[in-house]
Amino acid sequence: MQKTWESAPALFYGLLFFLGTAFALVFHWSYFIPLILCLYSYRQKLIPGLLAWTLGALCALLSYTLPDLKEEGVEGTGTFKIESVSYIQSPFQRSVQFKGILKEFSTLKNVPCRIYFQENKPRPLGSSDLTVSGQLIPKGHRHYVLKIKSLETLPTFRLAEWRFDLKNKLRSHLGLHFKDSKSRAFLLSMLTGDIDDRLLALEFNRLGILHLLGISGFQFALLAFLFGAIFRLVFPYRIATILLILFLTAYAFVLGDSPPIERAWVGITLYLTALLCGYRISALNALGIALIWQLVKDPLLIFHLGFQFSFLCTAAILVVYPLFRSWLAHVFPLRSFREAIRMPLLDQHGHLLSFFCREALALNAAIHLATLPLIFFHFHKFPVLSLLYNLFLPAAVSLVYLLLIIGVAFDATIPFLGSWIHLLNNGLTNLILKVATHPPALYDFQWRIHDFSMTAAVTAITLILGLESVYNFFKLGNRLLSILSESVHRFIKRARF
Repeated sequence: MQKTWESAPALFYGLLFFLGTAFALVFHWSYFIPLILCLYSYRQKLIPGLLAWTLGALCALLSYTLPDLKEEGVEGTGTFKIESVSYIQSPFQRSVQFKGILKEFSTLKNVPCRIYFQENKPRPLGSSDLTVSGQLIPKGHRHYVLKIKSLETLPTFRLAEWRFDLKNKLRSHLGLHFKDSKSRAFLLSMLTGDIDDRLLALEFNRLGILHLLGISGFQFALLAFLFGAIFRLVFPYRIATILLILFLTAYAFVLGDSPPIERAWVGITLYLTALLCGYRISALNALGIALIWQLVKDPLLIFHLGFQFSFLCTAAILVVYPLFRSWLAHVFPLRSFREAIRMPLLDQHGHLLSFFCREALALNAAIHLATLPLIFFHFHKFPVLSLLYNLFLPAAVSLVYLLLIIGVAFDATIPFLGSWIHLLNNGLTNLILKVATHPPALYDFQWRIHDFSMTAAVTAITLILGLESVYNFFKLGNRLLSILSESVHRFIKRARF
């Protein structure tokens, strides 16, 4: 593990900053397991590591107050700083949700909370902060809702309402081309990150493919690749790279607080900036910098499922996937490009099939192995069909996303061509939704674990991400055993004489 930290020190400090944040916001003794492992495996940086851990804890403690309120809550008056405005669907109605920070409310300071307004009733705009009077009520652990009695707007400027209006315009635009509400909700979730259809979310969650709703870091990378190729066809390399950075920054800014998008944006921006300056940055270092960036902005992201799964999946791809890929190379051999082009035509097709099988199986195994403890901890069940669906559906959804982006771009330039692309995309979307929402009943069963503790989850994730160290440890153990057995065998052989 020391070699990993030496090549990616930003990841080392990022993990310790994350652990410090976790210790400060929700203390649990199991956090000592990854903390001790990180510090012991890179003992040369013990003091800087402890400093990063301390800074993470201080940043979290100074950012928010998480009061332990009674069920009836507490009344008071304070200032509500709006961070985002979005729709939220309950089983009975759709409401407009204001998410933000409640400042100086009663004796409390900086409490994260939400305010709900009925969709068709008058509400304040999310373009300015509010002076509010009402009752702050706890809704589960670390979640608070403010029931408003009176409010006044303050002369401040926020972009939450502007983002909300932009997403509504995009929602209306998609309604012109996609008449089916389920298809429209599915496509809109990939453009804006908002999931309008509650039933669709439940159906995807049942199969363990909820991550396909919303914008993933992979889709953001596809967008960067598409527009990067377009810019480089028109502009010189340096100008095209700068334009791509500006475009991706504007898109991430419009989307707002989406942990997977911010992680992908930080990583791609660092990579492109390093290329402009003539340097190279490792993916693990970029991941560590993105981790620190997001936790400094909002320490409460450690409770966000999108944040947890996004960083864990990325870490699995960068750390665990290469191990599975090398192991599967014994079954699906690795060949160079020169070796492949010298093969007969039929063997080349077999080589391509072998390549896709190896990559898909290694990637799927790495991600599922790393996320399984987190899935059991949060949901206490794992849909077995997820292993099959995640082999092919992400690729199909990525194709839908690319067609959607291209279609929307052509709507503004060549509307006729955009309509044809949307028509093609509509058929593909309906096919994906039919496959995703109508699984074979014979194989639709769940692997359930009712009592999966925090300790078990943290220990399992630590061991999985340190799989290479564990593997090398067992290899060393086997080597020592073989040397010992040979020595014993020689001793016995000599003793006979």
